[in-house]
Amino acid sequence: MKYSYNWIQEHIQEKLPPADELREKIIFHAFEVESLDNLNAGDVEDIIFDIDVLPNRAGDCLSHYGMAREVAGLYGFSLKEKKDFVLPQVSDFPVNIESDLCKKYVAVKIDDVKVGASPSWLKDKLKAIGQRSV
Repeated sequence: MKYSYNWIQEHIQEKLPPADELREKIIFHAFEVESLDNLNAGDVEDIIFDIDVLPNRAGDCLSHYGMAREVAGLYGFSLKEKKDFVLPQVSDFPVNIESDLCKKYVAVKIDDVKVGASPSWLKDKLKAIGQRSV
């Protein structure tokens, strides 16, 4: 999976070490780093790590926040406070569960969705890791 150095830095309070040093630390303590590429695309400058995350670590490291948590653990760094949001309870969304085998059911109702172009900050992040913003 591709990880952005800048995006990982957004989750960690301390300054990350240079990319080559970070690569070595990850290789010798956590995962195989397949490549390290510089990205200079317009106003986006970043370093992209291609890290081979093993299946047993997919649940905690297949996200930038998860990789930042791993890096923070390797260096003894602190993670920035994660901003949680609470969805409001909706009572006008009828759900009929017909089996006692279902122990929990979660549904989300989203209103007022506007289809349009992604904001530039999101386009830049997706472009950095090789994804298209659609």
